[in-house]
Amino acid sequence: MNKEVLKLAADEAGVDVDYGTLAQGETDIPSPDVLTDELGNLSMQWLDPAGISLEMRISNLDTKRDALACLLTVRKREGGSKWKWLLAPRRINLLSSSSVTGLRRELNNSDKRFDWQQRLDQVIIACYQSIRDASKAIDLSTVQSSKTTWLAAPMLEQGEHTVLFAEGGLGKSLFALALGIQCATGKKIVPSIAVPEEPVKVLYLDWETGADVHKRRLDQICTGISTTPPKDRLYYWRMEHALREAFQDIKQFITANNIGLVIIDSAALAANGDVNESSTGTDYIKTVRELGNVATLTITHVSKATIERDRLVPIGSVYFQNGPRSSWGLVGEQDELSETKRNLGLVHVKSNNASLNKPLSFTIDFSEPEQIKFSSGSVFNSDAVSKHVSKRDRILNLLTSGRWTAKAIADELTDIPYETIRRTITRLVKSNHAMKMGDEYVAVARQVPVGTTTGQVGTPQKPVVVVNNSNGTIPIKGIVPIEKETTKEREDGESAWWID
Repeated sequence: MNKEVLKLAADEAGVDVDYGTLAQGETDIPSPDVLTDELGNLSMQWLDPAGISLEMRISNLDTKRDALACLLTVRKREGGSKWKWLLAPRRINLLSSSSVTGLRRELNNSDKRFDWQQRLDQVIIACYQSIRDASKAIDLSTVQSSKTTWLAAPMLEQGEHTVLFAEGGLGKSLFALALGIQCATGKKIVPSIAVPEEPVKVLYLDWETGADVHKRRLDQICTGISTTPPKDRLYYWRMEHALREAFQDIKQFITANNIGLVIIDSAALAANGDVNESSTGTDYIKTVRELGNVATLTITHVSKATIERDRLVPIGSVYFQNGPRSSWGLVGEQDELSETKRNLGLVHVKSNNASLNKPLSFTIDFSEPEQIKFSSGSVFNSDAVSKHVSKRDRILNLLTSGRWTAKAIADELTDIPYETIRRTITRLVKSNHAMKMGDEYVAVARQVPVGTTTGQVGTPQKPVVVVNNSNGTIPIKGIVPIEKETTKEREDGESAWWID
């Protein structure tokens, strides 16, 4: 590569370098062979006529602000000898003149036979070219469209980033581990979350606890579903450095072990900086995206807005909210009637590729020694969950328990304006979800426990839906048969509150 070509490329890249003069006795060196591996790392190799091989490896290439940073290693081999390291892995900003000058001097002290300036210039251009090629515009009409592919619907989308956030101590890490076990084994653990069509290998990256805690939870969860812990399917990695710093090793592990789901616990420690800073958020989201075509679940905490203003928002800058494809808030509380049960719900607060899901509910039971069991629950078992249910569904839930006047509903659901209640009831009557009986209203369906049947419900020849109240059972005929809802668990694992 002559200097004119190099300068043209450097000018295009906005690189300001001083080419200096060639080493004594050397002419312009040829362009190196540039190889790119499956992880996106560059390897530049020169073969000297005298039989000396020189190699520069560039990994963890990253652009941020005015920097072109990478992890650089240099080695040489003469004749048939083994490779000799001239430069151990070194983090360097290739657009920093002082950094490049210092590096050139260090390499020159190791071996003065090479023109290090030219070679470093070639490295800069190759790195810039790699980034530019990765961001070229394409003709969208040539892209083959694809449907949304779920790893574990409706929460984990294949190849996409999902965020799970909650207050401390609620059970988000436990839930994430249970979800990971479900994806690794293909066995149902968490209600309302589908098992994958094909189980995948799972990598749990942990910045908060330790392997002993997760192993104990693993054994307890597996005992709860009467199965043995999976072997060679669920990997745990106790992390000491930020995700960006450990990215290369993590990416290599994902590729080598065919990982399908990565769980990151948690964002505040995995991020490289203050999570409230925009640059930290963008860098973290970019790093997660570069992990490849794997489903990724980031665990994080709630923001001050969640605590102070009762808004479900993850901690950190807006990029932690808007960067992922989907975000779920975990809410709930201890069961009022049991010291060993916790009623929890998943509230869908953000979705890029689909509409928001209704809140999902489940119960975690710690009553049995050395067991943790997940079971279906109702969103109305916990005030912390039910307040995130739509006004329509909350009103309809009351109507399934008996006859209610609009005023009585308003007295019960004090956060919903009376006029809103009246309008909602009117729409429910028009849509045949409720009926008017004098000044009172009642639902045309009642809650049916999952997996049960009754003699009064689900008869195809004579469909009947009943409502229980203080005056006895009111039969309402002519309703759509609901035998499907009453004879088996719905695909989403929820109880049938009512029939749409």
